[in-house]
Amino acid sequence: MDSLSTLLPTGHGDPDVHHGARRRSQRLPLHADFVVTEPVAATGVVINASAGGLRVAVDRELEVGELLSGRVVVSAGHESMEHARVVWARELPDGWLLGLEFVPLN
Repeated sequence: MDSLSTLLPTGHGDPDVHHGARRRSQRLPLHADFVVTEPVAATGVVINASAGGLRVAVDRELEVGELLSGRVVVSAGHESMEHARVVWARELPDGWLLGLEFVPLN
């Protein structure tokens, strides 16, 4: 599977829904497993995705600014490896909610 960032639309979201938001791309719901492979092992789920990044819930803390690699598993045989930077993080009673920005590999 290609990188999710190449498969998702880049158009702006609904201005009435995202009034004042800093988002550049439309967010789409995505129900997929998420497995962080670097720099630490973590698991979770993707909540939504855009051409710019992902919103995920994971089972451990990752620091804002941290670079990570992870697999997005949409279904058996349909997964992509993504590289991202943690843009924001919020602690929840049962884990962490993260905003991730896709970063290209150099």
